Amino acid sequence: MNKTKTVVLARKPETFPVYRVPLKYLYYNDQNDRISTEIVRYRTENNKELPTDIEEYNQIFEDLVVKSKEDAIVNTQNSIARRGQDNPGVTLKDGRVVDGNRRFTCLRRIQKVTNQEQYFETIILDFDYENDYRYIKSLELELQMGVDEKVKYDPIDRLFGVYKSIRIEKAFTIEEYAALFDDYSVKDVKKDLELAELMCEYLDFQGSHGKYYIAKDMDLQGTLHEIPSILEKVKKKDPNLVDDVKLRIFASIGAGVSSRLNLFMRDIRDVIDGGDLKKYLDETEDAVNNAIQALEESPVQNYNDLSDGLRKRDDIKEGLITPVTTQKKAVDSKKLKKAPIKNSRDALSTLNAIHIESILDMSKDDRDELKRILGMLQDKISEIGGKI
Repeated sequence: MNKTKTVVLARKPETFPVYRVPLKYLYYNDQNDRISTEIVRYRTENNKELPTDIEEYNQIFEDLVVKSKEDAIVNTQNSIARRGQDNPGVTLKDGRVVDGNRRFTCLRRIQKVTNQEQYFETIILDFDYENDYRYIKSLELELQMGVDEKVKYDPIDRLFGVYKSIRIEKAFTIEEYAALFDDYSVKDVKKDLELAELMCEYLDFQGSHGKYYIAKDMDLQGTLHEIPSILEKVKKKDPNLVDDVKLRIFASIGAGVSSRLNLFMRDIRDVIDGGDLKKYLDETEDAVNNAIQALEESPVQNYNDLSDGLRKRDDIKEGLITPVTTQKKAVDSKKLKKAPIKNSRDALSTLNAIHIESILDMSKDDRDELKRILGMLQDKISEIGGKI
């Protein structure tokens, strides 16, 4: 082939020749963040490591890739079957496919259907990365920068990818990880790490340590995003109560108190911001203790275990929901009662912004209109004043 592909390595574009490689010489990248939690699921549920036999290993990964985005796989497979492989992949010299897992998967499926040998078009990087996590991960992430057509990561897979790279493998500092991207700042990495650590704490709370795939099954990303602002408000009131509030948040998630947990989290935030925090903690204490006991009695090995155990306990749900809804109504009522003060302050601020001198430059019609509006304002002020 005379085909070439240009990739950016170490921030510099480099052009490589493209080869057609028989699929039997290739294998999936086990450091791929897109299916990272599914790899954890496989190891946990099967209680074993990935097989060393290359075909058995590849079949497991093929199934995981298809499961992660089956519609996209079918579309890409149909396209490759009709037109061939448009975009070459990136492979290391030992056969590890670091970019092009979906294309590799589609070709494997086409080969099975047609019973005709297929070839993966790819550049081959002559680097001896072997199983060096840092280099493989750096390469994988660098190859993905600025590529719009990539299928987006599942949010939990992405959070786990950050957590694994920095906290578990300790392959990067926060600054080093951020430097791999054009649009992912140190601040962004710290925020994602905070969410990932909350995810891990929640999994520990329900006795599912390290089972990151359960967080994905629970679709927790939206709920996780609401938690830091709640804890920040608690910290400002009393740092010693942060862990107590966190327990109530985790119990509410586990018990499934609402089909829209992120909105319930906002209600908790409003209660902490404008309600009686100590009363909230006291009124939910029994429900939290009962939730912890229920989880100890029925360990959570998968998402269905929650539905069969803790989420059947209506008494726990009620004990977590009622104190929030009661105080939320009180907070909202207080806000409504103070609305006249807020609106009056806003109106005064707006009037103070008027430059008196500019009135002299107004036309007669505009001055007459201003006079009419001020008269209406005076009438409204008199009406409000008469009620005080």
